[in-house]
Amino acid sequence: MRVKITELKITLCLILLFIIMVSIALCSHSESSEVKYPESTITIDTSKTHKTEPDVQIDKIETNETSFEEEVTEVATEEVTTIIEEVATQNEPQLQPEILIGSEEFGSREALMLHKIAIAEAGGESVESMAIIINVIINRVMSEKFPNSIEEVIFQITDGVAQFSPIIDGNYDRAEPNEKSYEAMEMVLNGQDETQGALYFEACEYGGSWHSTALEFLFEKDGIRYYK
Repeated sequence: MRVKITELKITLCLILLFIIMVSIALCSHSESSEVKYPESTITIDTSKTHKTEPDVQIDKIETNETSFEEEVTEVATEEVTTIIEEVATQNEPQLQPEILIGSEEFGSREALMLHKIAIAEAGGESVESMAIIINVIINRVMSEKFPNSIEEVIFQITDGVAQFSPIIDGNYDRAEPNEKSYEAMEMVLNGQDETQGALYFEACEYGGSWHSTALEFLFEKDGIRYYK
């Protein structure tokens, strides 16, 4: 019973010590204080057992205000850094870490490219037209006639001519994901595909172009003509 009472006293001392250490860390004045506790010893009577147990002794407890304050400062700095990183992450465009379109899987970098090309080519048109542009890019990736990656398709140059004019005029670089592009991407991810297999498109004002004479016309939407 005496052992248990002594252990309880030690526990209370440790709790009191912790409270004092926290108070020291929060104290704004520059005075330093030293807290010392007398040495405490617990002796276990082993005379009634066959085992010989060494005496358990709790060494003298000393507090070190400087080291404790440094430790508290380090922990606080780590927590603040973590919070800043979390806030920065929340402010970044929330793109899917990977997307699955049809049987093809793409990472967030490719998803960002699809957002940008859709905005650059049809940002002023309906969400449906933006979704069609994204699907045309996917159609090209899956076609043997074109490169087999989103990046290569978007930045493809044939005979010195870019396949998509926004790559040259800077509209692609200026494009940033927005609410419409997210809606368009969601439509594509949900399997909506109105391209009819289209691999090419052009603005209607370019009538009489190579597209209209060399390709099969499929349909027109929001002033954009689609071919294959």
